[in-house]
Amino acid sequence: MELPAELPTPVPGEDAALLPDLDEEKLLSALHTRYLQLQVYHRSTKNRTMISLIGILGLFLTLSTTSDALSCTQCMSASSTCSGSSMTCPSGHVCASQYSESTVGGLRTQTLLRLCSPPSQCSINGSISTSQLQLRMAASCCDTDNCTPDLPELPTKSTNSNGLVCRSCISADSTWCYTPDTIQCTGDENMCLLQSTKISGSPSTSTAIRGCATKSICDLGSKTETFGGLTVDVKTHCTSGNKSDALSCTQCMSPSSSCSGNNVTCPSGHVCASQYSESTIGGGRTEMLLRLCSPPSECSTKGSISTSQLQLRMAVSCCGSDNCTPDLPALPTKSTNPNGLVCRSCISADSTWCHTPDTVQCSGDENMCLLQSTKISGSPSSSTAIRGCATKSICDLGSQTETLGGVSVDVKTVCTSGSKSVHKVVLNPAVGFLEE
Repeated sequence: MELPAELPTPVPGEDAALLPDLDEEKLLSALHTRYLQLQVYHRSTKNRTMISLIGILGLFLTLSTTSDALSCTQCMSASSTCSGSSMTCPSGHVCASQYSESTVGGLRTQTLLRLCSPPSQCSINGSISTSQLQLRMAASCCDTDNCTPDLPELPTKSTNSNGLVCRSCISADSTWCYTPDTIQCTGDENMCLLQSTKISGSPSTSTAIRGCATKSICDLGSKTETFGGLTVDVKTHCTSGNKSDALSCTQCMSPSSSCSGNNVTCPSGHVCASQYSESTIGGGRTEMLLRLCSPPSECSTKGSISTSQLQLRMAVSCCGSDNCTPDLPALPTKSTNPNGLVCRSCISADSTWCHTPDTVQCSGDENMCLLQSTKISGSPSSSTAIRGCATKSICDLGSQTETLGGVSVDVKTVCTSGSKSVHKVVLNPAVGFLEE
């Protein structure tokens, strides 16, 4: 996608003017306004400016409630200067300028935030890089009433490869992203970063970014703060990029929307996943949650299966740190609009095969005919089969075998476009015959 000729041009002092009184509630309102401006522009450029929002949120999380202490100017601007009213800082805090600059395709966006800050954050100086954009940020401080910190000097961007290669992606509507795309890290960016931001309230949004980062960015860690009805949850996970790095994840299964269990060490390269499903039969609803290790390629799975008797919706969410708890994934919306595909429809509760002359009219994104068998070995043992309509995302999961708590679950999936000839070619080797 082509980038616009130029980024929206900030008017000098415009953002500072959003903060006439600069108490915490009004600063929040200003941040909301700035966030919405960024979000509108971001939506039009398909994920290419979210780094600006991430930088602002990282700075935003240093705000605290007030008490008797130093007085500092509080303001925000989409430039290298800003002015505003004075506020009383928490005890032990100092006056800070936190400055960030993001670059997308050679176009530069800057953000300055002046506020009270704990002294431990006065030496922040670091950067994040993805294949689409780069963020540099720094902080400076002073410790007298209403002093003006120098504009912090941003770190110099190095072009010298350091040998580290990281995954690179951005998501504007999820706390997870994964891609086969990679980026060659340079300079001091010697960590692979996955950072997610979830804002609950109004507005609500979720974002994720994956790329190279300096250790100083990683050391900021994860934070959750609540301001004026908004909860901002930022999770930061960094690794050395070593393929031998293995996560520890909770493994459990429950007929509900939550479960707990023991921690297991995942295969190298896997992440922690929540696989959530909901099935409906005759108006009765059953849900199932499975938490386990998963390859990252399956973390965005969302799809459905329909027969004449049953409807199943499922989704997967992931997180990338030891023993983390993925968000409960949102299930896809069921469409009632026919798409023209008609599939055989049957269910077997005691076999890995079923066939019937009965059919089901497929709808929405369910544009594949599916035969899926499940064999559970252990205690209890069972075999089931289902034939009906399915989304391509379900078919793409293919066949899998998992072992959970001494029980082996073997799932085989075969999908076709609904053509009888294709059905015969695919299924005949497996079952010997197929009458259509």
